[in-house]
Amino acid sequence: MHADKAVVEAVYTHLAGDEPPAFRGAINDVYRLAWRGRHFCIRVRRSDDLFAYEKTFPKEPLAAALLNRTTLETAVLDQELDRCVARLTSLPVGRGEPFVHQPKLVFYDFSRMVAPHVFTVSEWVTHTSIRDAALYDKAGAVLHELHAPRFSSFKRRLDEAWQPAAQWLSTQIVQLKHLRGVEAEVEAVENRIKQIGPQTSRFTLAHNDYHPLNWLEEGAGLKVIDWDNATIAPPEVDLVKVKYWAKLDADGNYRPDHAAYEAFLRAYQTAGGQIDRAMLAVCELLWLPKIIAFEQAREAQGLETRPFPGSQQMREALKALLHSEDLKVGHAV
Repeated sequence: MHADKAVVEAVYTHLAGDEPPAFRGAINDVYRLAWRGRHFCIRVRRSDDLFAYEKTFPKEPLAAALLNRTTLETAVLDQELDRCVARLTSLPVGRGEPFVHQPKLVFYDFSRMVAPHVFTVSEWVTHTSIRDAALYDKAGAVLHELHAPRFSSFKRRLDEAWQPAAQWLSTQIVQLKHLRGVEAEVEAVENRIKQIGPQTSRFTLAHNDYHPLNWLEEGAGLKVIDWDNATIAPPEVDLVKVKYWAKLDADGNYRPDHAAYEAFLRAYQTAGGQIDRAMLAVCELLWLPKIIAFEQAREAQGLETRPFPGSQQMREALKALLHSEDLKVGHAV
């Protein structure tokens, strides 16, 4: 590990203290460390039981490595991903390489000797948070850059074996059927997807949690944070959440905003991104039961879902989508 030893010691000391986090997310606690005129962001996973994806390594260094090697051929990029995963799982403490659309990663630690779960340390980004129309143009263009890595097959998890493209959709349906409390919704979604009949052929490194809360504006640029959910999937996966979590309303809750979402999609396409409308509909249908189940579980524990809509609101959104006249066989809005 090449991170400044003094910084590492300052982080470990901070985590050993009793200062509360600056922000509590659904998956991570975020601490802000001020040290010798510098500011650092420490993201500590709250519990592995809350997390549905890989539990043994952070995704930020993996994403940066792949995004810095997008000129590689697909087969070579497949091998590079496997090498990155092998390095991360064998070296529990280290640092990643910089990538223009990520905060600079100082180091990561998943040894569980200092904190009980995975944590990462990056430079703190003081963002402008203007949240005007230009934000959605910027986010759409940046997403096209993030989708530069392309793969011919996929992984259910990044530390598992590659699987053929034809199995992606059936794998997603199987995962949905493990969810509790949304059995009727999953059955309806499966039937609707069969009617659409999508063909899965394009895979990228999907951020898989791409929405305004994970965009930090820094001057003219945009930093994308929270790569915990990153996966190999169709690029349309990253076009879904902005539809539902576009802007904060007066009560501090994320709500849809048609104009903002359309600006986001246009910017993605203008930058060179291609959108398969049938696949976008499928990704939307696959996601809604997941978020309903996730928010239901949080509500059952007495946890507040804000700034995101609760399970009932998302259930109503799924019902509306399933009955939408625009969601036609082989096509989606």
